[in-house]
Amino acid sequence: EALVDSGKARSIGVSNFRISHLQEILKVARIKPAVNQVEAHPYFQQKALLEFCRQHDIHLTAFSPLGAGGDPKLTADPIIVSIAGKHGVHPANVLLSWHFHRGGSVIPRSVTEANIKNNMKVVALDADDLKAIEDIKFEKRYLSPTQFFGDAVSFVDTDP
Repeated sequence: EALVDSGKARSIGVSNFRISHLQEILKVARIKPAVNQVEAHPYFQQKALLEFCRQHDIHLTAFSPLGAGGDPKLTADPIIVSIAGKHGVHPANVLLSWHFHRGGSVIPRSVTEANIKNNMKVVALDADDLKAIEDIKFEKRYLSPTQFFGDAVSFVDTDP
């Protein structure tokens, strides 16, 4: 907050904050976070967190929106592949566009110029496409803070 007050920062962002973390911050912060950066994709949709952020005017940015290259591959999911075929695009475009339709933003990772350019293509998904993705029942978190920080990290993934 002091950095915002001094003009050295325009806003405050957080990363990997669950609903309970945001509730604690909102109780004491004079300046609420403008953005919360979390892992989010059709296998880890974070619906409750997205709704909480909407209610509190906190923007949700997804890292690993394509699934972080883990297995199973999000870009090979039959529902995503089917929607991509319907629109004549790569499955990655469907995944990234899904986030935009939810009102979020993404931080996709790519090492090739062709993929970086392709990731810029936004697809106009229709209500049936969005419902099909929302109804995916498989759940998978590709990246967990304990992978990077060990068991000492006090990150409990139990919010709804």
